[in-house]
Amino acid sequence: MLTSTDIIKRDGWTRTAIAKFLPHPDATDTWRYAGHGSGLRYFYDDDRVLTVESSAGFETWKEQRAARIVADKKPASLPPAAVDEALEFIEWVVTQTIGTESAAPNSQMAQERRPGMVAGYPEATLSSAGLQTRIPGSGPLL
Repeated sequence: MLTSTDIIKRDGWTRTAIAKFLPHPDATDTWRYAGHGSGLRYFYDDDRVLTVESSAGFETWKEQRAARIVADKKPASLPPAAVDEALEFIEWVVTQTIGTESAAPNSQMAQERRPGMVAGYPEATLSSAGLQTRIPGSGPLL
């Protein structure tokens, strides 16, 4: 008799596979551990597990699972145009932050920036009178 933990240690088995291919255990046992409560341990017959492992359905499921794992590990790629546009926008933001003059990039992201705002905050200038803040739509600096 194998426990569900023993089966999971075997090649290709997961809890989902046990639920799909061995839906009902051959035996159960209640266990109690001091301070941790109790639980139910499931046991499966060795011959039954070997029969499922040799079935075509299990082999197909195992191959599909391996393909899903490989597909999940494949890095996501962006189209080159999107990467170029993002880099152009980042360069523009950096030049605006530093204070050098630069033409706004030809991207939709640059058009989303509200005038008078820098990084979501009102533009501020430092003069002899101290820090002056311009709130968009309010006219001259306050």
